[in-house]
This record gives sequence, structure tokens and C-alpha cells, in this order.
Amino acid sequence: FLYAVMLSNTASASLLWHIEKAGRQNHILGTFHVADRDIVSLPRYIDQVVGNAGHLILEVKQDARAQQIIADRSLLQRSTLPQLVGRDLYGRVTSAMKQRGLPAAGLQRLKPWAVGLMLNFPAPSLEPVLDVSLQYRFQDAGKPVSALESIDEQLDLFDQLPLEEQIEFLESALQHLPEFDRNMTQMKQLYKAGDLNAIHRFAEEQLTVSNSAAMERLMTNIVEHRNQRMFLRLQPHLTGSGTLIAVGALHLPGKQGLLQLLKNAGYRVKSVTP
Repeated sequence: FLYAVMLSNTASASLLWHIEKAGRQNHILGTFHVADRDIVSLPRYIDQVVGNAGHLILEVKQDARAQQIIADRSLLQRSTLPQLVGRDLYGRVTSAMKQRGLPAAGLQRLKPWAVGLMLNFPAPSLEPVLDVSLQYRFQDAGKPVSALESIDEQLDLFDQLPLEEQIEFLESALQHLPEFDRNMTQMKQLYKAGDLNAIHRFAEEQLTVSNSAAMERLMTNIVEHRNQRMFLRLQPHLTGSGTLIAVGALHLPGKQGLLQLLKNAGYRVKSVTP
């Protein structure tokens, strides 16, 4: 369900954008948060920009502390998952986890939103994630890496949902599971093509299936509200040149997308293509 976000049309098909204001030149790159070597293997024209950048800005930095926070906040303290969602839904969840090749052990202690997220992403893999790969690349080169959000802020989007909406999120993940692999493959193809217009059309089609006010509010918080927060926090990083901002591609387009917010603030925004 996380990829089913309504996106507005973008003039050019590109994942990389040049942003300039008062002679200060920087770039913003749309990423795809899945473990996939094909995604990490950047086209040469993007890889050159990445290599020349002196400062990396991510949504959030990944490290051992962040992973521990995720683990701690995913756990139930006073009840179990079957008690919260009922035996029928819990049975469907365990069956779905086995079908996805995900471990069913320990499910009883996880919060509904945490299980929903697990079902919204491919099974764990040793393949790299682009955002994390970029982080390590800059750190290994001795270049600074900053974050626009904390891991707690990201988890708050789910952990602060009322219980009934957490359960609805979990049920939505189960509803979309039969089409998961096909939809993920199509999203990867659209991402590799850098065609945000096509992503927009595909995401619109997926969003209409939900027909849930609660899930629409969640997606507004995940994308548009976070766009506002990230836009305000990236401003101090654009006072010089040579900065690369790398955030999920769904944060770029639309009237409330980062590209439009930058334009509204007086930045010249231009797509970078081969």
C-alpha cells in the first residue's frame, strides 16, 4: 500500500534534478527504498553527480542505534498481536508471512503496524538499499552525511495511529498481497525508466483500490506533511554548492512535492538526463 500514493504530473522523466539559486548549485535524487542491486547500480550520469558531491542529505541515517529503536518500538508491552487483532486475522497474517518467506516466529509480540510494514516490503535480503549504499559511500570517502528526519519521527507516523487504524493498515497489506510481486516489479521498471508521470498513473490506479479515509490520511502524512518538514530542514544545507539530497522518489513530484516547494522558494529546478 505504501507505493499507492497519488502523484501529480512532472514535466520531464528524470530521477535526478539540478537545483540552483544565487549561483549555488546542488542536486536532488529520487530513490527507491528496496534492497535491489539493480537499483543501486546507478546510471553513469547520476553516478558522476554522486561522486562529485561533497555532502549527502538523506531522509534518515541508518546505523545500529536506528535499528535498535525500530526493534524496541515495534514490540507490544502489555498484550499480544492475537489479542489485539483476533485469532482469525492473526491466522491470516501468519499464513501470509509464510507465503512471503518471512519468519512467523515472534509475531505475537509485534504491533499491528509493524507487521503491516513487513508485508508492504519484499522479504529481507542481503542486497543493498540505495539510500544506505549512498550513506556508506560518502562515509567511506570521509564526506559528511546529514539527515532530514530522525528514525523516531518516521516511526511516529505508524506508532501513533489509533489501534483500529493500525489494524486497518495491516488488513490493507493483506488485501494487496496477491498482487505484491507484480506491482513491485512494475514499480521497479517505472523507477528504472525515471518516468514520474508513469509512476503517477500507476500509483493513482493502486490508490483507488483502497477506498479508505484512514489510509488516505496516513498517506498524506507520509508524503505531503513530511515534504513540508523536509523542505524546511534542507534549507540550511543549500547555502553552498555541491550538496546531494537523496529522498524517496515519491517525495519529488506534485503540488506539495519537494520540486515544486523548491520552485516556490525561488530555486531554478531542472531535470538531469543522459
